[in-house]
Amino acid sequence: MDFARIENAFSPSDDRKSAIGRNGVIAAAFPEAVAAGAAVLRAGGNAVDAACAANFVLGVCEPQGSGLGGQSMGLLHFGGRTMAIDGSTPVPALAHAAAFVPDAEAAIGHKATTVPGTVAFWGYLNRRFGRMPWHELLQPAIAVAREGYRMTPYQRSIQVMALPWFKQEASQTGARLFLAHGNAPVPVETLIKQPRLAETLAHLAEEGPEAFYLGDIATAIDADMRRYGGFLRRADLAAIPWPVEREPLTMQFRGLRMVTMPPPTAGITLLQALALVERLSAEWSHYTPVARERILVEMYRQLFRLRTKSAYHPTLRPLDMAEALDPAQLDALAQSVRDTTAVFPAPAHTQRSGETTQISVIDGDGNGIAVSQSLYFMYGAFAANEDLGFMYNDYLTRFEKRDESHAYYLRPGAIPWTSVAPALMFDGDALWLAVGTPGAERIFSAMSTVFLDLFDGSHSLVNALSLPRLHCDADGTACVELAAQRGDLVRLLAESGYRVREYPGYDFTFGGFHAALRCRTRQEFHGAADIRRDGIAIGV
Repeated sequence: MDFARIENAFSPSDDRKSAIGRNGVIAAAFPEAVAAGAAVLRAGGNAVDAACAANFVLGVCEPQGSGLGGQSMGLLHFGGRTMAIDGSTPVPALAHAAAFVPDAEAAIGHKATTVPGTVAFWGYLNRRFGRMPWHELLQPAIAVAREGYRMTPYQRSIQVMALPWFKQEASQTGARLFLAHGNAPVPVETLIKQPRLAETLAHLAEEGPEAFYLGDIATAIDADMRRYGGFLRRADLAAIPWPVEREPLTMQFRGLRMVTMPPPTAGITLLQALALVERLSAEWSHYTPVARERILVEMYRQLFRLRTKSAYHPTLRPLDMAEALDPAQLDALAQSVRDTTAVFPAPAHTQRSGETTQISVIDGDGNGIAVSQSLYFMYGAFAANEDLGFMYNDYLTRFEKRDESHAYYLRPGAIPWTSVAPALMFDGDALWLAVGTPGAERIFSAMSTVFLDLFDGSHSLVNALSLPRLHCDADGTACVELAAQRGDLVRLLAESGYRVREYPGYDFTFGGFHAALRCRTRQEFHGAADIRRDGIAIGV
């Protein structure tokens, strides 16, 4: 592994998409959140403290992608130990598949909500691994909620895209809380203040994370759900969905130890992609650059199909790593990718795309954390608790509602399937990289593409995040970013039978990476943020 090549090519930028630190680094999806985390690192907090502070600010500044009503999943390397923290959001006791209409995947509103897990997730991490008091870590979020943040062009574009669902949602609670005059996207540079959310955060800061699930907040959520026909009740909240520590998934890639999340995430699909890249890239020299990209497109298509078929679950369908990464099966899959003559099924029904946010931190002691969190779809259920100031998630749409044998069939207490796949990379026992990205079903393809560009190209970390990406759905719909500059690839894919969806420029649906790196060749830290979204990196 040529650490020197990657690390020597890195430099900080004026737009703060890349940054260098001497004692740690944080990268996350909104500037105010990164600034809060960096301040915590400077004040002596560790990686968990910094990520916790950043999380609550993201809940204020990125309501389309995270918040008190959402779910968090992450990898933590702390004190020499590496673990996966599963913050899944369980199904309320009253929610049954029979309660949903046949096209329940399109459901929005209060009925689509699972038990929010984000507050419990960060409360657990703070108590087990944090160095700073809980109430101090929430102060930046309280201040931003009271004083406001500015609407960005990216966020406004999300509101424009989401407007039909805002208007479709029956209660109009989300529209009243987050749209201009309750019916239009908020203009860019508008100062957005959220006094009700500030009060909720102040209550949590004073009373602790349990206060979200007990007492006045639980009563307000219960009343809101009863009013608008949702399933969530005080009894569901009182169970408090504390996260579960799981054994992470591990494999070797390019001489490094790759660690990612186990089910219910897409971590195994990411590892399968990298295992196939190892096999396929050994013969890259026999192909033109365009032919190599065509092979990657087919690889993503076949892995997408395999993930849908496999549906691994922590308890109901446990992952067998020896089976999932069986060399003979991977060799056969690689051969299938090389030889496929494209004959694809009819286009699948287009589902709504998820919206996620990412926090990546490494501190001066070498502790690191990579957390992906979401409301699932952009703005979640499009329904909000107006009194408390936050959006509800719509994770009930992530369950199978017809086939009772499916591992993710909708049952009370079940946990949702998710596409996130944050990762940590180690040189021996030393953490080198903490990284993750949004992107829904495109996460595994975006992650593997970036790793391939980083390790096999002559790119720095930030440059690898700036290269155009590819994806392919199971039905053979190939998605090509910066398609106007990749005419030869578009033509080859079309001639090969793929349905090509062209994206003329950088597009947020291909991810929003945030990465933290602890150099192996020098005494410094590198942070990088994706140009496709609002995030930045700050070194301390």
